[in-house]
This record gives sequence, C-alpha cells and structure tokens, in this order.
Amino acid sequence: MFDEPRYRQNQLSLILFPPSKDVRRKAIQFEEKLKDMMEGTDGGYFPAVVHSVPDELDPQIPRVTFNSEHSFSSINISQASIVLTIGYSDDWQTESDKRNQYIMERIPVLFGLKELLIETQVLFCGFSSLVHLSTLMNDTEIIRHLSTKYFHELRDDPQIYDLELKRSFVIDDKYFNTISIANYRSINFAFNPNDMNPLLGKVIEQGIQIVSDFNDKYQLSQGMEAYRSSEETVRRVVELALDSVQQEAMRIIDTK
Repeated sequence: MFDEPRYRQNQLSLILFPPSKDVRRKAIQFEEKLKDMMEGTDGGYFPAVVHSVPDELDPQIPRVTFNSEHSFSSINISQASIVLTIGYSDDWQTESDKRNQYIMERIPVLFGLKELLIETQVLFCGFSSLVHLSTLMNDTEIIRHLSTKYFHELRDDPQIYDLELKRSFVIDDKYFNTISIANYRSINFAFNPNDMNPLLGKVIEQGIQIVSDFNDKYQLSQGMEAYRSSEETVRRVVELALDSVQQEAMRIIDTK
C-alpha cells in the first residue's frame, strides 16, 4: 500500500546563549577547525561563505555557511545557533544505518565548532525530520487511510481534500516531541505555452508526510534556568527522535 519510508531531510540545531557577535570574525578559525576535524573522513566541506549581515540584525540569520563537498549537507552558524541541515540522496533516503552514522559523526563536529565561541553555551538542542510515505492510492483513499488511523469520524467525509494532525508530547519530563502528519502531493508545473490552464500541473507523487521536531527545551520551560545541553544530551535527543518518527511511520503503514 505504501512504499518504504523515505527520509528526505534531517536538521540538527544547537541553540546558543548568550548570542555571539564574533561569528563572522571567526570564519577562518571555523574553517581551519572544520578541516582538522574532517581530515581522514570521506566527506569534507568547502571554504567558508561569509554573509554580509550587520551584527545588529536578527541573531538567527546565518553569518557563516559551510557547504559539504558532496552537496547534500550544510552547516550554518549564526550568532545564536549552529545548524546542520542534511538533504539525502535517493539511495540514502531508505538507508537508516548510513543516515544515522552520518548524523552521529557530525555531533562532535558541531560541538567542536562551538568551542571557538567560548563566551556562549548550548542552551538547548533540536532535531527535526521530514519523511515521505509515497503510495499509488488516490487522494480519497489517502484521506480515508489517514482518517482511519487518526480521525475515524471523518473517514467517509467526501468533502475533505487535505488533512493534517499535529500533536505535541512531553517525554520523560525532559523533552518536547511535536509530530505533524498530513497528506502531500508533489506537482510538476512544467510550462507549456499551448496549455489552456497553466495552473493545472501533473501529480508526480503523493502520499503521507511526517514532520517531526524533537528538542530538550522542556526543562528550560519548567524554570530550570541552569539547564544546558551536552554532547551526550544531543545524542540522546537524536536517538529518541529517530525512534519516534520510525514508530509513527510503521503505524501509518500498518494496514490493521
């Protein structure tokens, strides 16, 4: 009924506090540190791209970017965060061992870059996932399947075109886990000058999409002002997040 889950993207964020205004001035140091840490591995990064963003603007705007040599990931460093974004190749989208190893190997890399910002700490971390479950079912059948799993009373409503569910959980009194589930469709709007209706594109893929955001911000929200994320904490967040998304995907795929 559904194809194997495809992990389109993951993003790992270290949120820094207090924000550092030295990011652009340390671009060369970041570059040298990254080169040293990646030596001997099968994936490196191109030289730093320094963005001309005044220090007084939004601290979340990236000041320095490193793009990977294989083009599938990047590291953005702002005054208030260090963010690794990974967009997987087609073969890696279904290779969990390769994806997970890649992510885990990059955690100490992010902390190594953070060491150069000695005046700031990792306030909390977050890990997000984008997963697609494609199918040959039509819109009506996809909506019926989603409704059966999560909105049984809407199962046979013929007027529903799109359906989305968003849930937030507190895990172990430590973490927030927010999961959004919705139907999706990818449409090709290839321009044809002879087409009488240019807005009518062709659906090239459709199915159910899972978007997950897992973080350890809960403890800060409960007044634990001294709380900070460690490298071990980030590993735990990633492990729990990946497990949660996989369980949700299996629940959707299950025909029972």
